[in-house]
Amino acid sequence: MRLIRPEKRSIASLKGFEESAWEDAGEAAWRAAWDAEIAQADPWVSRDLVLVSGLLLPIWSSLPDKATSVRRLKAPDGRRWLGRVLDPGQVPQLKVALGLTDTASAFADGAATAPLVLEEGAALSLAGGLWLRRAKVMDRYRIEVVGAATQRSAFTALGCFVEIIAYTPRVFVPVDQPEVLTAVLAKWPVQTMLPAAA
Repeated sequence: MRLIRPEKRSIASLKGFEESAWEDAGEAAWRAAWDAEIAQADPWVSRDLVLVSGLLLPIWSSLPDKATSVRRLKAPDGRRWLGRVLDPGQVPQLKVALGLTDTASAFADGAATAPLVLEEGAALSLAGGLWLRRAKVMDRYRIEVVGAATQRSAFTALGCFVEIIAYTPRVFVPVDQPEVLTAVLAKWPVQTMLPAAA
């Protein structure tokens, strides 16, 4: 069964639908409920979209091959674009691949780099043999600095914290403070990035 509401759609199995609290309603009751939900809905839905447009064939091999999507957009002033949609976390990789920036500069901003590690599971190789990776601790994802055992005091001075897990001290970057990650990346710049395993 497809359940269509003004702001969302969902699919339920027929058995699950029959066991749910849904019941038949007359058109007048349905129309009143539908209109009430539309009246409460926000009329504007906005989201950021990263679109690579222009002459793409020469750089097609540099574009990420994960979740490939092509879109055609039209601005309110009449301008039009056709291009490949990218996740915001894929932009730094593309800039490096096209030679528009070096790796350290592409990943220098903590606010942009944190989602790449936390949401996409990418691992970043830092200067000095360190790694930034996603670690799941107590059912939450964290950003861990791997290989920081001898430099823990330097990381804590920048705002990182240390936890002892299974008798081993581990260094973590606070996920709610992107300025701490920016400071870490300034002191130990990113050398390479490994995307998450598929």
